[in-house]
Amino acid sequence: MERKLIAAQIRTISHCNEMESELLAALFQPCTLQKGQLIQIAKTHFRSVFFVCSGLIQLCQQSRQAKTKDAKAKPLRSLAVYQPSELFFFPFGKTTSRHHYQLHAITPCQLFLADYPAIEKLIASRPSMMRHYVAIGEYYLQQTFQHLQLLQHPTAIHRYEQLAQRLGKHFYQIPNEYKASYLGISRKHLTRISKAYLRKQTPSPHSLPEQETKRAEAS
Repeated sequence: MERKLIAAQIRTISHCNEMESELLAALFQPCTLQKGQLIQIAKTHFRSVFFVCSGLIQLCQQSRQAKTKDAKAKPLRSLAVYQPSELFFFPFGKTTSRHHYQLHAITPCQLFLADYPAIEKLIASRPSMMRHYVAIGEYYLQQTFQHLQLLQHPTAIHRYEQLAQRLGKHFYQIPNEYKASYLGISRKHLTRISKAYLRKQTPSPHSLPEQETKRAEAS
């Protein structure tokens, strides 16, 4: 069932035929994460493709630090949030000496992972599959560009509204500390924005529905 979902998403992205999408989907292996569990991004994940089947997961960056008894763990910086039916991958092959990257399960999460060596083997046997893999990469870059556009808007309330719109019901499952990190604002500022946003979404109890207003005007 899950691989049918993956195949359908691949067809949507790359416009390949059913057989080709099923060949790619067959490479994906399940990976179950509990809430709060982390996956360290390593060289083995370079160019591998992830599919979120259920739950929410975020890509985080954390500064490296010397290990001392008094050293406190530096907070994770949220870079992206992925929701069900999203495909993503990592185009970089190594982490820097100053930072490392992690996938962090915001909720219990069911991931599927297609390792690049398996993808490379499939492409070697069927060279036409390369264009579908490239299409997935282009889709990922397009999604990343949209994330960057969202984060570059000058007003925090607009960034908040756009993120809420993109994630829908999943938005309310994200802890405030991660929302604040992703939007680049303090938690105190986030609280103010959240209250203002909810006021905009909740109709005033004194306002009449449109049909009732028209009836009142007619009478």
